[in-house]
Formats: sequence, C-alpha cells, structure tokens
Amino acid sequence: MGAIRATDGLIEVSDDGGTTYVLVASLQDWTIDRSNNNVDTTVLGAQRFQSSLTTFLNWSISCNGFYDPDDRDVAAGQGIIGAAATSGDYVHVRVTPSAPTGVPETAGDEYVLGEVSVSTVNETGAYDGAIQVSYTFEGNGAYTSGTFPVV
Repeated sequence: MGAIRATDGLIEVSDDGGTTYVLVASLQDWTIDRSNNNVDTTVLGAQRFQSSLTTFLNWSISCNGFYDPDDRDVAAGQGIIGAAATSGDYVHVRVTPSAPTGVPETAGDEYVLGEVSVSTVNETGAYDGAIQVSYTFEGNGAYTSGTFPVV
C-alpha cells in the first residue's frame, strides 16, 4: 500500500503573480477541494432517474494552524494572506503535498498551484490553548498540477 506522510506537506503564497513563493508557517493541515457545478436537466417522463449537466468546475484550498507572530510581516506567509484578505487582491497559492526534505521546489515533488482570492481568515483562541488560524481560498480560473523538474 502506498502512503504519503501528511507532515511533509507545504503551503506557499505569492503576491507577485506567482514568481516568488513564501512558506506559510505553523500550519497543521490543508485540504484541496475540486467540485463540479451540476445543473438539473431532468425532464418529465424520466422514469424516476435524475439527469444533470456539468457547467463549471470549481476548486478551493483551506488550511489551519497556529497564529505565528514571526510570520505576520507583509513579506511573510500569514502576512501576505492577511493583506490580500483586506485588499481583495488575488494571490497565488502552491500546495506541495509531500516535500520530505522540507525544502520547497525539490525535484520530483508534486504540486498544485493557482490564483486565488482569500475568502475567509479566522483567528480563534481559548484560555486553555494556543491561538489558531484558518484560511480558505477560492480558485480564480484553472489550477495547475505537476512535478518540480530536475534542475
């Protein structure tokens, strides 16, 4: 059985059109959702079975972790996300599900990337825990997936 450790995943953001990516620090989990917008096309006499037509494809990324004061600068990962949420500007997000070396852009590592809007930023805290953050990104256009080339 093949399996990949989730602890090796990385999420990076870019506010310069995807030229330079910065690691988002202190994350614990991530999710990539891909979905279809289906329109019901069922007609009378359909023998009780519904039919549908896929019209659009959607994708989103969400992630959760800890508030990191060292990652809040405007040039750091959590800072770039916060600035984009406030300004409404698009950013690029790159998810590397398995980066065993912990180093972004390692040859052979797979990735998913694309332009996104920051749809939610949540910061929560409780008396008996650490401050946590969660981010949700909505894809703008198609995403790209691939493998980093050998240099």
